[in-house]
Parts: sequence; C-alpha cells; structure tokens
Amino acid sequence: MAERLIRFVLRNRKNSGYYKTQIDADVSDVITSERLLYRKPEVPNYTSTRPTSRDLFRLGRLLASFQKTGIPTHRSAGKCSLAQHKILKIIGYKRMTLNYQLESSHIADYDLYTLPGVDFTLRGPQWPLHSSSQSISFLGAAQTFGAFCKYPFPNLLGEMLSARIFNYGRGGAGPGFYSNQKAVIENVNQTDCCIVQVMSARSSVKNSYMESVEGLTTVRMLKGAKNGHRLQGHIAYRKLGDELSRDDFFALIEETRKGFIEQCKVLAEQITVPKVLLYVGCDAPLKDLDFNSDWSTHNLVGLHPHMISERVMLEVSKYFDDTVLVYGRTGSDKHMVNRFTGDYVSIKRSESYTVKTHNCYISPYLHMNAALSLYEPINKILSKDGVF
Repeated sequence: MAERLIRFVLRNRKNSGYYKTQIDADVSDVITSERLLYRKPEVPNYTSTRPTSRDLFRLGRLLASFQKTGIPTHRSAGKCSLAQHKILKIIGYKRMTLNYQLESSHIADYDLYTLPGVDFTLRGPQWPLHSSSQSISFLGAAQTFGAFCKYPFPNLLGEMLSARIFNYGRGGAGPGFYSNQKAVIENVNQTDCCIVQVMSARSSVKNSYMESVEGLTTVRMLKGAKNGHRLQGHIAYRKLGDELSRDDFFALIEETRKGFIEQCKVLAEQITVPKVLLYVGCDAPLKDLDFNSDWSTHNLVGLHPHMISERVMLEVSKYFDDTVLVYGRTGSDKHMVNRFTGDYVSIKRSESYTVKTHNCYISPYLHMNAALSLYEPINKILSKDGVF
C-alpha cells in the first residue's frame, strides 16, 4: 500500500518531470530501503491505482510510531531512518497536504481522501458528493484544514447542522490558489453554501518584488538581493523589510493588499452558491496605519492572515453574503497530546522552532468558537434551501 501511495503522489507532482521509468526506479529504491515493505505487490496498471484513506493513514502511522518511542520526526535529519528520508523526499513533503498526516497523525487522524480532478488530499470524513442531505463546502488554509486539531470547525459545524461537509482547506493556500482549481470550484458550486476563510496575502499575490509559486507559501523573487531565489512568503517580506526604504516597503504592502482584494473578488465571483467570509485567527485584523505613523514591518504584515487590515476586511466583505469574525488566543497555551500514548508531545519543525502547544495555528477552543459563530448565518442559509 505504501507503493500505491508513492506512485500516486509521483504521478500528480507538477513540474517534477517524472516518467514511468523514474517512478519505478524510485519506488524500487524505497521498497528495498531497510525492508520498508515486506514484499513488493504487483501493480499491473499503475496509472489507475489510487490510494485509499487507509493507505494514507498507514503511512502516517509510520512516523507516528517513531513519535511513540520518543524519536523526533523527519525534521531532525540525523535521527530518522533512511526509509523515512527517502519517502519524504520522493513525495515532496512540504508541497503536499499529506504533510500533516505524516507530521502529526499521532495528534489527530485527518482521515485523508482524494477526489477526481483535485490534485491534493482532503481532510475527512469523506461524504458522498451527491445526496438528499444538505452540504457545506469550505475553502481556506491550515486553519480550515484543522492542523493539529481532532475536531476542526468544519466538522463541528457539519455535525451541528446535520450537513455533509467538504473541507478543501490546504495549508498555505491563498485565494488565487482556489481560483485555479477548476474541480474544486465545480464541487463547491454543487453544495448548498460555501464558507471561505480569509487567507494570507503574504505569498499568493504577485507584486513588484515577487510572484507566487502555485498560490501557496512559496514566492519567487523578481528583484532585490534575493532576485531569482525561492523563499517562504513571510521570510521574503522580512528580508525586504530590512532591505527596502520605508517608502518602498510601505508601497509594497499597499500593492500586495490591493492584489489580494482583487483575488478575493475573482474567487467570490466564481462561487455561485451563498457564501460566507470567515476571519479566524489569534489576532484581530490589523489597524490601518498611515505612512507617517510609527510603524514597523510587523505592524504591517502581522501574523496569519498576514497583511489583512480592517480596510482589507471591509473591501473583501463586499463580495460575500455575510461575514463572521472569530479571533483570540484562548486555549493556545494548551499542550498537544499524543493520541496513542496520552502523553504531551511536541513537533520539531526546524532547529530553532519546536511546536509544543496549540499556538501554531488556531486552538481547539477557537475551532469550537468558529463553529458556534457560523451556526446562525449558515443555518439561516440552509433553512431557506431546506429539504424538510
């Protein structure tokens, strides 16, 4: 089953240049590494093989088993097995929604699955696309996906409203990412309503200094000291904040915000069902600062959703039927718990950053609060379209 998953991911990697011979070589390399698989199953027609949610779960358990025994995850380079390194390298770890299952399946089982035409894995539970019951779709980033959370707000809201839910949340996504996802938009427009998270403007918008890479967290620099380099969006803005004059950096932020508003407008116009805008984060939208005021890079960029100010919220809200704001830090100090051992657990993401509590994304408390805040506006929409 690991072979099926590896083949599936390799076939769907964009710009990878993989062909069947390369896939076969890499799969064989992984299979023979430390006897990861006891035998190589026969896959006569690899082009039609798709992973099941069980395949994904079992591969996630591979890393979870190392967490249970106290060995850090893949990010600690010298302490993971050769087999783990090969798998993570082949599937393009940082680019796949699958990363959360690999990284934190010992904290939450994301019950991943796939849909035809959608080139990233989705968080479950998997519901029938067509049924007599009502349905709600969700677009957003890691907060919507529910990283590190057993009960994300889409699942809670669906349960509260007796509705099927389709969680298309993807870590690092911006509005421009979804505008280019034809199958996702088609599926969204077959649901009864759609909730769109206010996503970050840090890396999904092209501006004078950078362009987005696939509408996700990475940007390609177009000018400046890092011209031609690929960087994470938040790092790019941090470096430009040090490099540019105050005039130029302030203008860059304004340009990016304008582009973000336009992306949200385009996305909203593609969604033909009732749509609700959701702002969810640790902090409230940023205050709009005048150039002559006393500001820093952090004041203009902020935390996720980056660069979203009160004025940006006001402009974007015009394109949606309703807007809900949920923010706060309650519960962000609570520890993550290993669901297999019951022990507190941390995740080392780099040499300088270890996640120990629910302060990385939004806390389970905020997920619950988001579901409660969305209940009335979504219930109102579903009541108008009621089937009872």
